Amino acid sequence: MILKWYLTWLLQPHPLMSPVLCVLQEALESCQTRLATLELHQQQQQVVQSENANAKVLLGKCINILLAIMTVILVCVSTVAKFSIPLMKSRLHIMCTICAVMFIFICWKKWDQLQCLTEHIFIYPL
Repeated sequence: MILKWYLTWLLQPHPLMSPVLCVLQEALESCQTRLATLELHQQQQQVVQSENANAKVLLGKCINILLAIMTVILVCVSTVAKFSIPLMKSRLHIMCTICAVMFIFICWKKWDQLQCLTEHIFIYPL
């Protein structure tokens, strides 16, 4: 009963209490605005942190892709090296390899002329 009376007394306007209530209300509004700005700042930081996390994930994926590409290139180079080592064991092997590469290169450059020659030989024999 006393509590009910006290609460009703507090809710009634009092001329002596109005300056104190005004100061308290201003302090409360100030705290609410500070709290709102802090919440906004925290939300902005969370957005920045999520963007940084996305950037880190994307960077990690790009690095993994580059490593996979470099691995494929390394395997190709290793295969070519293992294939070419037997061709370079002696001077005779080296000379035969150089001649074969030059022959393939010349045939590739003169491919059109070789096709005409083979057509002439096989289609119009002597």
